[in-house]
Amino acid sequence: MNPSLHLGRVSSRLDYRYTSRIQQVSVFSGDQRVAQHELNARAQVQWVGLSFTAGVNNVLNYNYTQLERNLGDIRNFVIGVNGAF
Repeated sequence: MNPSLHLGRVSSRLDYRYTSRIQQVSVFSGDQRVAQHELNARAQVQWVGLSFTAGVNNVLNYNYTQLERNLGDIRNFVIGVNGAF
């Protein structure tokens, strides 16, 4: 699910990803298996030919694995500036 909002030079976006829990693992069968819930947020402002972006990945700081015993990314913050010359 990816809702977004655009108001003139300002825009925002939410990205939500759900992945069901792994039914069977091959090595560590005693490990708890849970579904993956990941929510990312972004805001962007266009100003004088530049684009300023700020975002938060894994807003809920949800712990999950995509491979056995390898945690997915914890909450992290992203900023950026883009321009065309």
